[in-house]
Amino acid sequence: MHEMEWLGIRLALVVGVILLVLVGAVFIFLVWATPGERDESAEPDYGDGYVSVSAGREHACGLKLDGSVFCWGENTFGQAISQDGAFTSVTAGTIHTCGLRADGTVACWGNDGHGRATPPDGSFRSVSAGGSHTCGVRSDRTLACWGDNGFGQVSPPDGTFDSVSAGGLHACAVRANGSVTCWGSDDSGQADPPYGPFLSVSAGWKHTCGITTVGAVVCWGANDRGQARPPTEAFSSVSAAARHTCGITTDRSIVCWGAYSPGGLTAPPGKFIAVGAAGEYACAVEESSEMMCWGAPPEPPRR
Repeated sequence: MHEMEWLGIRLALVVGVILLVLVGAVFIFLVWATPGERDESAEPDYGDGYVSVSAGREHACGLKLDGSVFCWGENTFGQAISQDGAFTSVTAGTIHTCGLRADGTVACWGNDGHGRATPPDGSFRSVSAGGSHTCGVRSDRTLACWGDNGFGQVSPPDGTFDSVSAGGLHACAVRANGSVTCWGSDDSGQADPPYGPFLSVSAGWKHTCGITTVGAVVCWGANDRGQARPPTEAFSSVSAAARHTCGITTDRSIVCWGAYSPGGLTAPPGKFIAVGAAGEYACAVEESSEMMCWGAPPEPPRR
């Protein structure tokens, strides 16, 4: 065989191998990059049997009827790991999560920077996870907070309280007489509550909202997107996020105000028993115990 013919054969073989590699690469790309990899049209599958929900920045958790906790969304720090066991409440912070067990102890998981996910010993009535701190009401109604104290947010006041809510860099609590006390960062007036009396309070990132004894929602702090300008309906619960707020009215419908995108602020129709707002989304539990989210929620399981 002439040398030129041999070179031609070798060149053809090399070209053939290259073509095979390219075809294989294109096939692999199509398999992994086509929409078939994750069917975005599939319905979200949160399951059912919920009694409450808590929304974090990029993850959310719901408490189920059997006392277990189901979480979904961003899980870089383990903040969205679901939990078995008997819980009575769950609260999602920015990158950590805490729950109150049936025996009154607090369990936390996720990022433990500054000790935000290391609760103290003892028995608690409630717990609330914030930006980089956590607060709870002990069984004797005194407050305990842990985590980052850069703005004094884990230095709660003395006295007895009915409930507490940890926000971005502040926290607020309701006393037995209905007055609200706040501590921590107050750069936007979020820790400067008006006179109540209040039934409950929800601390957002830089604004806070509370429900008065007549069912009116009153908000204070940052209002650059209208998040602290509530409607006039009567409410039974409220959840303050960063730039929006959502609440359940006394007829069990949901109303949201403020701004976030994409997705808008239009809440779904229906009757609801719990709502949680954070990031650019909100989730709520329907009377049927099913979960529903809108806006730009964390990626849920799909069916």
